[in-house]
Amino acid sequence: GRSQRTCDINGAEANRLFACKCLMREYPMPVLMVTFFTFLLITGNALRTFERPLEEIGDRTQTFRQFQNAIWCSLLTMTTVGYGDYYPVTGEGRIIASLSAIGGVALVSLMVVAIQQILEFSPGETRSFDILRRLKVRKRVEKAAVGLVEVTYLNHKAQKMGCSSKRFDKCKTKVVRATQLFAQRRRKLTSMTPLDANMLFLRDQSEEMKTEINHIREENQSIRTQFATMNHKLDRLLMLMDHGSMSEAREMSTMGSSPASELKT
Repeated sequence: GRSQRTCDINGAEANRLFACKCLMREYPMPVLMVTFFTFLLITGNALRTFERPLEEIGDRTQTFRQFQNAIWCSLLTMTTVGYGDYYPVTGEGRIIASLSAIGGVALVSLMVVAIQQILEFSPGETRSFDILRRLKVRKRVEKAAVGLVEVTYLNHKAQKMGCSSKRFDKCKTKVVRATQLFAQRRRKLTSMTPLDANMLFLRDQSEEMKTEINHIREENQSIRTQFATMNHKLDRLLMLMDHGSMSEAREMSTMGSSPASELKT
């Protein structure tokens, strides 16, 4: 089919492993969840099958007769928790538990990788997040600056009114705290250097768009001027033709041919 031909052209082998990789690339979490629960049911049923005969002969106190107990034991083994309330005793059961542990570790590791890829930002999302974070920090800096100006004004007013030393010290403490807060937020804003490239890129793009818009406006204005000139000459030509002045009308028509040709071009 088409898939086989495409793989042959690109030097790949269209087998079951390639199909599994494609499914993992397109639908990572659904494939992993289905695989996890399928593996859980298979190992739980196998544990119940191998461990239940010991209960029938009275050789153990744990019960694997209930299917949920076998599932619980397999789940704890796959997630490497291992409470110890249920555990296999037979050799076959221990082999199944070992396979459950190995398969569970592999599946959980793949889930972690899939979740990390889902939560990872794309380049556009990264730029958007950086710009929004910078705008948020800038807003905090502006708020701190307003608080600093307000506290400084109140301190100046207290000095001018000759307030008590206790109130003056309180105002001075507020000024120092507001200054420190403003300096801290200002340093945080200036330390976000990777955002400068993004801001410059956006500014360059906006400048280019403004230049293109101005150029289009100038061309539109020029076209309107040419149309107005042609309409004026056409009205005058029709008026002269109505009055019977054919020589002057011919002169006007020859004069008006150049704007018309320019407009056609």
